[in-house]
Amino acid sequence: DVKDNFKFLFFKASCLEKIGLWKKSKKLFQIIIDNDKDAYSLNYLSYSMAIRDENLETALKLINQAIELEPNNGFFLDTLGWIQFKKQNYFLALKNLQRASVLQPNSSEIMDHLGDCYFKIGRIKEALFEWRRALEYEGSNDLKQKIKMKIFEQNLL
Repeated sequence: DVKDNFKFLFFKASCLEKIGLWKKSKKLFQIIIDNDKDAYSLNYLSYSMAIRDENLETALKLINQAIELEPNNGFFLDTLGWIQFKKQNYFLALKNLQRASVLQPNSSEIMDHLGDCYFKIGRIKEALFEWRRALEYEGSNDLKQKIKMKIFEQNLL
């Protein structure tokens, strides 16, 4: 079945990305997208590009395609907000990250992004609130350490 093939390719591409084989991962995601327009592949590729500050215009186009397919997906809105944040469109980013946070209220990563955005626009109390909230929910140890460092560096303990 063709759909099963794309699921396998998605899994393989995400594993390649996680072990640092980004170029191979990117090629596989592009194959999936060229043949299937899978919203999750569009999001994964877009977010992976954003965290690498790689071709943010293309990443923005990809995530907008994913959001057309699933307009109320909080993770997709987080990706959109994070790309907007990286492009220094902080108020647009804030709107999308807030919406993502409502749709995915237990995501430490979204709370962290929202905190970063609040911090960038000078809303320090809200940033601290989101970062502390992020520490209460499930998230990787790496993410939690980064959040603790942000709080510590800003003397916000």
